[in-house]
Amino acid sequence: MDRIETASELLGMTNSDFIDWISSFQPDYKTYISDSGVGCFYTDGDDGLIWFDPDCESFDDEGVRVEVMGKYCDIDFQSMLEIHQKLSGWNYD
Repeated sequence: MDRIETASELLGMTNSDFIDWISSFQPDYKTYISDSGVGCFYTDGDDGLIWFDPDCESFDDEGVRVEVMGKYCDIDFQSMLEIHQKLSGWNYD
């Protein structure tokens, strides 16, 4: 299974909808729940994609595996903070 198929399946999207999402020119992220925990895909909207995979070999439940799909992906600090909060279970309220 290729990366687009994997991401589409984890997010419950069609491959076509997924491609439209990552090429929408709108930064966004979507979380999902798997047997390994909570994961996330972030797009910069210009085909850049980051996969925050909860299947983390080195840190178990205390970290994520991060994979940039493609050459690079730009991400803003606010999105990084929100993704960290969602994936780590931190609540700053």
